[in-house]
Amino acid sequence: MTNVMILHGTGCPPDLYWYTYVKENLENKGYTVSVSNLPNAGEANIEEWLPFVLENTDIDKDTILIGHSSGGPLIFSIL
Repeated sequence: MTNVMILHGTGCPPDLYWYTYVKENLENKGYTVSVSNLPNAGEANIEEWLPFVLENTDIDKDTILIGHSSGGPLIFSIL
């Protein structure tokens, strides 16, 4: 089963915007979906966020990453 991780933007809690809509729709299609809850979300800090994501999530070659706002640069750092 493919995992999907949604990485929120600066100051955007995981239950805001389109995150829950996308999560529910992908889960209905059989995906396992997580929405990030990054530390100190009020400030985009890749030096803090990148180790947090790498240490607290299971990302593999089949994981789909979706980023909003500062979640996009975080995805580039993960890759």
